Amino acid sequence: MVALAGAAVVGFALNAAAQGDLPHLSVQGIDLYAKPPPQDAKYDVPIVEPQRGLENLRQAVDLLMRHSPMNARAIETLKQHGRVIIVYDPQHPPPQATVDGIAAFFPNFFRPEANGGEGDFLVVVGRHGIKWPANELAAVIGHELAGHGMQRLRGERESMRMLERECEADLYQEKALQDLGVNKSSPFVVRFRKNMENRSCSDFRTFQRRNRPETLKLWEARNPDVVALLAVFREYLRDLRAHGRAAALNAGPTEAERR
Repeated sequence: MVALAGAAVVGFALNAAAQGDLPHLSVQGIDLYAKPPPQDAKYDVPIVEPQRGLENLRQAVDLLMRHSPMNARAIETLKQHGRVIIVYDPQHPPPQATVDGIAAFFPNFFRPEANGGEGDFLVVVGRHGIKWPANELAAVIGHELAGHGMQRLRGERESMRMLERECEADLYQEKALQDLGVNKSSPFVVRFRKNMENRSCSDFRTFQRRNRPETLKLWEARNPDVVALLAVFREYLRDLRAHGRAAALNAGPTEAERR
């Protein structure tokens, strides 16, 4: 279960950090940890050592907080309600996972009762994502932390289908890509944009076509107006809930939630 996985990762990090055995940084109130790989562990790629991984996290988080105001505001809001933690863990994803394992938000680690009424917001960056360019990794952190974190904070996550969770988080990532000047013609961004429009936001776009056709042109820009799209997205969620289609059609847990 993700709660156990998240607890194990962060429990290890906090205990080792207290003993001075684990690299740790605090960047703008966000706790960063780097977990070393187990001895003799074998991986599908060369592993970034903890200190280098921690520096990669620092660069990405600093870029996101300084240059993507929308994502930074969301993360500042999370910080007002609990600890914000990002861990580099070379064991993520586990061998049986079917996802790419760039990073994952652990929703069930949100435990306000264990933190004086405040919550914990945990993102784990894996052995693949830690090697990404700082601006691209920053955008993924925006997706996981700002996008999924705000869903958890609002208490809406369980009433959203996986499709809508990913669509909203993708819009946060799109805004970060714009703010950080990531090349929109790169293979990574082209794949991301196609996935967002044709998969995660496909039902949202159908809603726009049927109910707010004038807003479809927002998608035609190289840099869509994400703030405007999110406003329409809230209308879409209200429509889903009004007709009882959100939780009832939940497509099931993500790979991260199954662990």
